[in-house]
Amino acid sequence: MSDTAAIVVTSGVFGAWHIRPTLQALRANGWPATAAGPWRAPVPTVAATAAGGALLSWLRARSGRLAAPVLLHAAVNSGGLIAAHVVVALAKEGDPWNPDGLRPIPPSRGLGPASRGTTPLEPPDG
Repeated sequence: MSDTAAIVVTSGVFGAWHIRPTLQALRANGWPATAAGPWRAPVPTVAATAAGGALLSWLRARSGRLAAPVLLHAAVNSGGLIAAHVVVALAKEGDPWNPDGLRPIPPSRGLGPASRGTTPLEPPDG
């Protein structure tokens, strides 16, 4: 099998392999099924993972070793896991870079700095 054919086949398998985890993740996070059925929701994710599979397959063909795509896959998955933990932590505890809970003052309030491209902060209600 040529490298191009191997990349096409393995990237398709890689994308298809992610159908069930995508459906499970959508269900676990309360994502509603679409009117066209539950199979329509994971299509963008499967397409993205198939593209990622093509990159990983190309990297394997290019390097001649399995370590490079395995390490890249681990790095991407680890980055996603870390990002998810950060989002959950921010949602539960507030923004660690804004511990006082200050929020931007809307520009419509007519304050000078907001019209110059900077946004002043005001304390939260309560």
